[in-house]
Amino acid sequence: MIKQSKYIYLCLLSYMFTAIINVAAAQTLNKGDIQFKPGSHSATLSGTVMRGDRDQYSLIASAGQWMEVKITALEKNAVFQLSIYSYGSGNDVPLQGAKEGDDASYWYGQLPSPGYSKNGKQNAVDMIIGGTRGNASYTLSVTITNKNTKAKKRAGILKPYSVKGKYQGLLQVLYCPSDKAQYGKYTDYGYWEGGAACGQQGQTGYWAWKNPNWYVWQHPSSQNLKEKIPQKAMGGTIKIMEMGGTSCYIRFVHEGKTYDEQAVFELCEQPQFINKHVRFSYTKQNLLAASCMGNLECKDSESIWIISYID
Repeated sequence: MIKQSKYIYLCLLSYMFTAIINVAAAQTLNKGDIQFKPGSHSATLSGTVMRGDRDQYSLIASAGQWMEVKITALEKNAVFQLSIYSYGSGNDVPLQGAKEGDDASYWYGQLPSPGYSKNGKQNAVDMIIGGTRGNASYTLSVTITNKNTKAKKRAGILKPYSVKGKYQGLLQVLYCPSDKAQYGKYTDYGYWEGGAACGQQGQTGYWAWKNPNWYVWQHPSSQNLKEKIPQKAMGGTIKIMEMGGTSCYIRFVHEGKTYDEQAVFELCEQPQFINKHVRFSYTKQNLLAASCMGNLECKDSESIWIISYID
């Protein structure tokens, strides 16, 4: 019995030692820079990444250019990660849709500008290739262009989705097929201040999703496309921000005059704007009517223009 236990113990030690050796052997192999032939804007290369290892490529591309990356493998087990070196922080910033864990095999988007790139002109792009199982023999294709003609064709800009005319002033179209799982076929996401989206910089505006694209709009449509936003002060110095029963109440001074406006609730959670000169954006919303006297059970409502955004 003692000999058998000792044998099992030695086997476990041997297994653990082998596992440690295998882990230690895993490595990232630098494959160098991807370079295009004169007159070409694309490159295709092949390789094999061993189980647990990763291949690393890099390239220099101008900020604002459009990059397409595709990887194929016979066993469909090759994926990649993409990141941009930030000259400001000295860190690699993952690109949306091709981060660690995304298991990306395709990416298309516009390369970011200031904040990541060197002097707002050049980006250092890192590509990490790995296998999802076993060894992976892959073919990697990279294309860099100055215009997003492919994105325009896919996005269907001629028929932008405005939620049945709810929004106006198309600002941006983002091709993002990976968002279908979360947002389905149609989604009226509404106002968003913008940020990283689909490997690009999404603009501030009203976001509407129609698979496979995001449409970013400047402002809500006027009623029947005829009603105009009433004349309002589009900026001023905020003096008071108070939470009310139906909205946030803002008092501000513009050109020596004091104004009181209603705003979306979220703005009352941003007291850093008090005593600062800011700009406003307005949107029309249905709120509890003044005749309800604050009674939340009252069913009367009125449609008014309120402040939706401050910058």
